[in-house]
Order: sequence, then structure tokens, then C-alpha cells
Amino acid sequence: MKIDDQTSFSLEAELSQIAFSDASAALIHEAKEHGLPFSRESSQVVQVMLPYGVISLRQRDDMVLLQLKAMDKTVLHQLKEGVLEHMGIGDATYARALRWQGDLIKNAPLPDFAELTVVSTQIVSNCFQRITLAGQGVERFLGSPIHFRLLLPADLSRDPVYPHLDENGRSVWPSGADNLRRPVYTVRRVNTDELTFDFDVFLHEGGPTGTWAQKVQSGEKLGILGPVGGGLMQAQQVLLAGDETALPAIARICEALPHTAKGAVLISLAKGNRYENLQLPDGVSFKQIERSNASELEQLLEEAKASYHKLGLPRTSESSLLFFATKKPVARKARTYFFEELNFAKENAYIAGFWD
Repeated sequence: MKIDDQTSFSLEAELSQIAFSDASAALIHEAKEHGLPFSRESSQVVQVMLPYGVISLRQRDDMVLLQLKAMDKTVLHQLKEGVLEHMGIGDATYARALRWQGDLIKNAPLPDFAELTVVSTQIVSNCFQRITLAGQGVERFLGSPIHFRLLLPADLSRDPVYPHLDENGRSVWPSGADNLRRPVYTVRRVNTDELTFDFDVFLHEGGPTGTWAQKVQSGEKLGILGPVGGGLMQAQQVLLAGDETALPAIARICEALPHTAKGAVLISLAKGNRYENLQLPDGVSFKQIERSNASELEQLLEEAKASYHKLGLPRTSESSLLFFATKKPVARKARTYFFEELNFAKENAYIAGFWD
């Protein structure tokens, strides 16, 4: 996305108690971690270019000026909410104390918030419940965005209290007994005619979202934030690997692949678990790995390593996609192997730990 000064929205804030060298080093580290392009216009200016905006740091006398720019206020808000946390600067108290100037939204719901209605629920396998949602906000997911956050009370017996922006444009989140869980989920399918979308919840012992999903009824309201994260990833050559928690995302990616795509899909399922059949191009193979316990997820990584070399997946080609998602310790090992040992291009990969 090209950010035009004439059409974009912007915010800026002065960062206190931090040197420009430390702030710029933190920003560049994050850019490298996510495969994002960055530039040093001078010794006093650093910029990171995102698909949906720009983050800049500038030395101003003895202060550091943080500047954000995006094509719409919702994306600008999301940048504001996450930039300091990702850079590892300060804590929640420090972030709340910042005084932002510019295109600031005040005294309103969060711009990426939506309250949707549960249309239906259905069992799609022995371990997945599908929820269908409708309402104003579904239209945000008609293109490539596929991820959102559920907003569920930590105590499911309580009515939800949702966050809002105060008179200074700061996000105010409920706390104490009103605290919210904010798990990330994948939009499994969008119905463009009826303006609804489905998402699938993995049902497992002790899972609070699964408990909610099995009890929720049609007509109930549900708060979400989104879209969040990256959009739908497409490529000609793919390696997709994950466990049950990654299956909805993998299924969505597979359905978007061109019919000429080549590659492999590896799925680790606990013994007896099932999911709907994946729609795969003829050139993409499928392998299911059955496991007896979580410790056997290491096998998923070993299978992914072997498949990577067998496929000869190009490390830097824009036509390549490497997706690996499972338990956090295994995902960390995957990041070390693919990013550090093989130097696979981070901009062509998504490796994440979805659970502990």
C-alpha cells in the first residue's frame, strides 16, 4: 500500500525516558523479525513500511518522536495500540500516559470493535463446533482479512463489558471481575450473499472458548475485534503444517490456492480427532500424523523439515509460503530451524505458537 500524505491519517507522540538509539534498535529488530522493509533516512530518522501503514521514529532535540501513518483510522488505531508492546518499550502504564496528537478518536467504541449476532451453531466433527455470525462488521472480512479476536468474559456467567476510548483517545479495558479473554480465531468461510461468516472452535478439555461454543444459542450477541494480523496468504509452492488449532487457518489457505499450486499439507491430530476434508489442488499432497500425546508434536516438526527439503521450497521466492502452527515450544524450534539455520524469508512465512 502506498501511503499518500494527502489522503492518509496520522498520529504522533513523544517518547520520554528512552534514547533514540534504543528505540530505533527495537523498531528495526521487530521489522527484521517480521520480514518488513525498513530504512534509515538519516542518523535521526528510521521508518518501517507495513502493508497497511508506516511507523517512523525521529530524533527531536532530546526527545524521540513516534509517528504513525495509515490509510484509515481503524488501522491507525491498531498501530497505536500495538506498536510499543511489539517494540518492548515501557509497560501498560507507560503506554496509557502517552499523549497522542493528530487523527485521534475519542469517547467512542474501539474502531475495530463489532457486536455481532450468533445466527447458528453446528458440530462439524467430533472436536470442532462451528459458529455463524451476522451483523454490521462482517463486511470487513469480505477481502483477504481472516483473523479476529473474540471478546469473552473470563467469567462466562457474567454479561460482557466491552472496551472503549476515553476523552484522551486511550483504550479503556474492563478489569477485575469484568476482565475479558481475547483469543484469536480464523474466519473459516464468508457468505457474501447473506453477509455472515463462520468460525470453528476446537473443543478440548479445559478450553473456556469451547465451553462457551457448546452452550451459545442463536440470537445471542458476541463482541469481536478485527480484522487483526495479516491477511489471506497465497502462493504457488506451499508447505502447511499444524495441529488441530491450526486446521481452520490451513483449510482457509488451501481453498484460496490456485489450482496449479504445488506442495504439502501435514496435520497432526490426537488419536480419534477428525475435521472436515480439505480442498487441495492436485499438486498438493496431504499427510495426517496421529499422536497419542502432546509430546509427539515434535514429530510434526521433523515431518515438516523432511517435506521442506523434499519439495525444494524456495527460501526467498515470493511464490513460496511456509506455514507452521502448533504448541509454542515446538513453534519456537521451527522458527530457529527455518529462519536462523535455513535463512527462510520471514515475509514468506508464518510460524506461530497457538497454545502452551
